[in-house]
Amino acid sequence: MKVLKGQLDDVMVRRLKSDVRALEGGFPKRTVVQIDVDGLPPDAPELVLAGKLHAYRLEREKRLAGESRSQQAAGALAVGGLQKRLLSSIEAFAKTLAVHRRGVLRALEEAREAGEVPAAMLADLEAITAGVDRDAAASEADDADPGDAADQNGPDTSRGHDPERELAERMEAATIASSGAGESGQRAALQRELALIEEMQDLADASRYAPDPRIRRIVAWIGDHLCPGLASGGSGAALSWPSSSSRSAPASGRSEPGAASPPRWNDRRVIVFTEYEDTRRYLERCLREAIAHTATGPANVSRSSPARPRHRSARTSSTPSTPSRKTIRSAS
Repeated sequence: MKVLKGQLDDVMVRRLKSDVRALEGGFPKRTVVQIDVDGLPPDAPELVLAGKLHAYRLEREKRLAGESRSQQAAGALAVGGLQKRLLSSIEAFAKTLAVHRRGVLRALEEAREAGEVPAAMLADLEAITAGVDRDAAASEADDADPGDAADQNGPDTSRGHDPERELAERMEAATIASSGAGESGQRAALQRELALIEEMQDLADASRYAPDPRIRRIVAWIGDHLCPGLASGGSGAALSWPSSSSRSAPASGRSEPGAASPPRWNDRRVIVFTEYEDTRRYLERCLREAIAHTATGPANVSRSSPARPRHRSARTSSTPSTPSRKTIRSAS
């Protein structure tokens, strides 16, 4: 017997948290506040790379202007994927740019003729820029149980699902599909594009491991709200955290004789969402370095990588004796 959707209305009612909040209260309201990170110098790697990527996009569009719509679409998806990765982190961008470069080199070596890109292939390549189902992710985050155990071992690959590997495969496919090199004019245009790629790769590789301005802002916020004394200057300040040779206490949090007491944590915690696993690893590494001189040090950072491919959300992991202050979750 087929059950029509309209028949379910008589027996099932789905209440959103916003509905329950309006009727009975009890659920906190999520408030989204945009925080602008401005005042960057003109030579900031994020700004320079954005400018170079824009120039690269224009160069590719000029070459693809006379090609088929399917090739133009594949080219737009490849550049769109690079733009999303750069917005996430230079680390994520550097890894995907290397894949893109490999695709261009392969196209030049094989001297492939330009051709139509099958519709099924284009539909699959759209995953490069599709991003996350934000509403579904937010819904799952609302329903997350703080007592649920967090996955501490990175992305779930037990069922063959590796978001970063799948993204790399699609990026290379989109690059090759939009990089015909069978004619001399096409090869010359691809060589010009490759020169721009090399410039971006050099700059990205030189900057990919340094904490970017957004991470410095997060560290400032943590110092203001979670760990007083973590850094001076308050939110938005140009922060520099102690190097391993100048910390006042070892990572274990035990002060050496005569040393100043390390900054201590309160019982608040923060969840940081990222769209890509590469960015999550980069963020975790930077945060562990930033808080290494505090009481209990890097133990205050936990990570949680999602197990389901459709969307990603955040879940905190805590025990009564050791509250987790920061949980970093990828959403790729």
